[in-house]
Parts: sequence; structure tokens; C-alpha cells
Amino acid sequence: MSQMVDISALYATVVSNDPAWFFYPEDHYSISLSELAASVVVEAARQLPSAFVPKKRTHFESIKSILLHFSCLRAELGAVSDEALFAHYTKFIKCPLPSVSRLCLISAYIEMLYREVIAAALR
Repeated sequence: MSQMVDISALYATVVSNDPAWFFYPEDHYSISLSELAASVVVEAARQLPSAFVPKKRTHFESIKSILLHFSCLRAELGAVSDEALFAHYTKFIKCPLPSVSRLCLISAYIEMLYREVIAAALR
């Protein structure tokens, strides 16, 4: 029975924190994105806020732009309290409330923002 409590506590800790994939080395993200088709990466970069859209629409420049935006987003999301996170970001995703956790909310937001293929490459 005590093993069940430990698993529950571990689960609660994991889902209430930022995703582990927020802390991967930059090379991981770069390599993962470089393995995607150029057209997918370029299109994803075109959807970024204007300050991040690359001037040259190449695979390499698009990867750099996505990584810069993702780095800023990780810092922003990592610094925000749970209350602020839920108040601001819940409206952007479709998750069953109240069962949504910090991990689920961030993951769903990243997927909504970058779409499935790019989000998967960043995990």
C-alpha cells in the first residue's frame, strides 16, 4: 500500500512542475527540428510572432527562429505562477477542467502554438 502512495506523490510532483523536456540541451531541439522536412519548419517559423519570423525562409534560419522563440517561451512559462499560468493560458487550449495540470496545460499550449509535428520535435 505504501508503494501506491509513493507513486501517487511522484505523479503529483511530475504533473505540477514544468515539463522535463523544457530542460533539454539546445542541441537536442536543434537536431530534432533539423530532421523535419524543411517545408514544415519554414511554415512553422512563418506562424511565429513577427519579431521572430526569419528574414530568410530557409530551413536553418527557421530552426534558429523557432529555437529563439521557444527559449523565450520556456523562460516566460517557467517564471509564471500556477495561478497566472492557468488564468492566462487555459483560454488557448481545449483541456478538460479541472483535471488539467501545469504539465498538461504547458504541453497543450506548446502543441497549439507550434502544431503537433514541431511540438513533438521539441519534446
